[in-house]
Parts: sequence; C-alpha cells; structure tokens
Amino acid sequence: ARLLLKVGRCDAAETDLLQLLRLQPLSAEAWHLRGLARSRLGQRDEARRDLERSLRLDAANTACLFDLAELEAADGRSATALTLYDAALQLKPDNAVGWYNRGLILFRLSRHAEAAEAWSRAIEVRPTLDRAWSSRAAARSALGEHSEARRDLEQVLALRPGDPQAWEQYARLLIRCPDPAVRDAGQSVRAAQKACELSQFRDWKLLALLAESLEADQQSALALKWAEQARRTAPATKRTAPAQLVRTLQNRVRPNSPAEPDRGTRTATSADVPARL
Repeated sequence: ARLLLKVGRCDAAETDLLQLLRLQPLSAEAWHLRGLARSRLGQRDEARRDLERSLRLDAANTACLFDLAELEAADGRSATALTLYDAALQLKPDNAVGWYNRGLILFRLSRHAEAAEAWSRAIEVRPTLDRAWSSRAAARSALGEHSEARRDLEQVLALRPGDPQAWEQYARLLIRCPDPAVRDAGQSVRAAQKACELSQFRDWKLLALLAESLEADQQSALALKWAEQARRTAPATKRTAPAQLVRTLQNRVRPNSPAEPDRGTRTATSADVPARL
C-alpha cells in the first residue's frame, strides 16, 4: 500500500488497505495509510475519520498527526489544525515542514509574530528551507521589521539565485518598503532586471516591475519603454494595469503627447537597461 501511494495509485492502495483492515482492524498504520489514500482521492470526510481512528489506536503517531493537521488546515479548520501541529511538534520538534505549515496558519490568522517564530524554528531545524526564509520576510514586513525582512530575502537569493520569483520579491520590497532606510531604487532595478533575465523577458508582471523600479530611480524614459513592453507582452485580459502604467509614464515623459498605440512602438530589449547595472 505504501508503494502504491508513493507512485500515485491511491485507488489501488485504498482497495488493498480495505482488505488489510478486514484482517487487522486494530492496525493504526493501516487506518493512517487509508486516510492518506482517501485524502488524495478527494474523500476528505472519510479520510478524516480514518486518520482520527488511527490516532485513537496510536496517539503518538506523529506522521498521522501531521497529516490530519494538514487536512484540517486545508479545510479551513485553523484552530483544530494548530492543536494538532502543537501535539505533533511536541513529539517531533525537528520537523521543519511541520513548523513551516504551522507558521502558514498563524500568518493567515494575522498572528504575524507567532508566524515569524514558527518559521524561525523551521529555519533552525533546516537552514536550507528557502520558503521559510521567504515567508518569515513577509511576516517581518507585516511587523514593520523591514531591515530584517530584507536580510531574509537576501538569504533566499543565496539559496535560489536562479529563481525569478525570489528576485521579484526582493525587488518589490526595495521599491515599495515604507522604511526609507531600506528602500533602494537602484538595487530594485538590478533585482527586477535579474528577474526579467531569468524569465527571458517574457513575464509582463516582471517587465512592469522593472518599469516601476526604473521610474523610482528617476529613469522615466527607459521606464516607459519597459512599460510599453509589458503592455504588449500581457495577455489581452491583463493589459489594464500595464496600460495604466504606460499612460502614467507618458504623462511624465511627454505630458502633452497622446497615448501611443501598441503598433509601431519599438520593442525594448536587455540593452535598454543601463550598463551600470
């Protein structure tokens, strides 16, 4: 059954476990595994009953506690999920993913300080868990700890230097941070450019972010070129935001000129980013 679950054959695993439970109805592991199979098959109520039955037979089954906590969290039962995570982490405090998931629930409840602490515990257990660094940065930003958030995001970049989303998150903090001591338009341009390069200049949101960063760095003409590129790259249903950015920048660069149509506007390239970056 474990092998079937591992390869994604949850229906076959459920069938095998049904037969096993007829022979061994007191097997906590069998109830646990069938709960997993049913959860992955979308049978959430049945899965919950199986996992709870497993815990009645073996209350110290930490794997089952974590799995039931995850199920409860996914169903929006935050209080129950937190109780289960607390019980599981008391038995197995070295579970980094458990601490991470606990932090997610706390963050959704706007309990940012507790979320940051949970993610700190996850980082202590597994320093390479990049999503814990990234999430803690979000919690610290919400707490007004912007310098600490910046350091966390720099650690994410060290762990995921080839991830455009990591560079995007860093650029957004540098361009939008309310703390002037952390805000850095020049560095934001560099980070946004890196994100665009890694995505081969195909993501309109990153192109718009580069334009926003260039504008903050007082390079409005160059910002306009990238905003126009973002407008052209965006799908038809998503062009409202980049089109508004284009109009805003046009008013600053050439305030008396009408908005230019998409056709005939030169496509921006990586050469249009300042060489000093």
